[in-house]
Amino acid sequence: MICSKCGYEYHGNFCPKCGTSGNESVELPKNVRFCTNCGKPIKEGTHLCLHCGVKNNTTHNYCYYCGNYLAGEVSVCGRCRERVRGHIFVRVLAILSLCIAPLWMLVVLLNTEKIVYGLMVLLSIAIMLFVAMPAGQNVIRKFSHEKRWLRFPLYLGCFVLAAILSVVPFSLDTFEAPEKNETALWVTKYNVEDLDAPNDGWYITNNHDITGTFSNYSTTNSKLRVKLYVNEDVFAIRLLTYGRYEVKNSIAEDESYEITVKWEDGTESKFHGTMAPGSNKIILQASEARYITRKLRKDSEMEFTITKTSGETASYTFVVHSEDFDDVYFRTTKPDYP
Repeated sequence: MICSKCGYEYHGNFCPKCGTSGNESVELPKNVRFCTNCGKPIKEGTHLCLHCGVKNNTTHNYCYYCGNYLAGEVSVCGRCRERVRGHIFVRVLAILSLCIAPLWMLVVLLNTEKIVYGLMVLLSIAIMLFVAMPAGQNVIRKFSHEKRWLRFPLYLGCFVLAAILSVVPFSLDTFEAPEKNETALWVTKYNVEDLDAPNDGWYITNNHDITGTFSNYSTTNSKLRVKLYVNEDVFAIRLLTYGRYEVKNSIAEDESYEITVKWEDGTESKFHGTMAPGSNKIILQASEARYITRKLRKDSEMEFTITKTSGETASYTFVVHSEDFDDVYFRTTKPDYP
């Protein structure tokens, strides 16, 4: 232990040279800090010493908080009891934060549809970077100056909060939440505008995600989400690349798609779909829509392969499970049947 008054190094409760108690606190200068290399006073927040030109905390010859000379490789100043070297736990978490934070942001932004989840991830990254940077660590030191035992819990709490904010988007449903029966694969809805095609005011859609893969000129076998809209005369397909970006027709003419369906018995059928200007759904002809609807009511599984035949080439593949489709379709079209 180093005496807080005379700087004499000793072991025990009192300094044998001047008699000062080892528990006596030292009042730190206000708004004044000290160069960790030469020990000269510097203004608080200054990163580069004007006397010796060395950046703070690159060497640890003197305490940054009280200017006391540090003998040897000490982690805590013997005079003011401040930590002069970062805690190994904080160092490790800071390095992990700087490495993992950008990856977290990229992964979540590519796999979530709702912008609020992306903002949660950005907030978690901001918290991790705040704790990892010296400025954030200084804020925590100031906040816990009178109660130094709070520092480690504060560091740990920040990282736990950041981790929770990062994990939440993966634990929540990022597509469309089931409305009625959460266990049903298919549900009936009555919002005509969603279907974007003439109908009798109802349509059947998948209640849970239909996932698959897509490929184009810039990617291969990337994540795909699919939403189907089925009516007596309408079969519409909405595609979301990377799980969140809608495939939309941004030109002034119809876009053409070739649709190949592999049925449960192994046979295949080909259909033609179009996407109108400004639309985000591939619409099949009424006769083809009725045929696929009949197959949905009979088969339990079918594989779709959709190829864009106009403009930039792209292909989309996904499997549709239709176990309870027939029951939902029957109850929708014959509501009065006992």
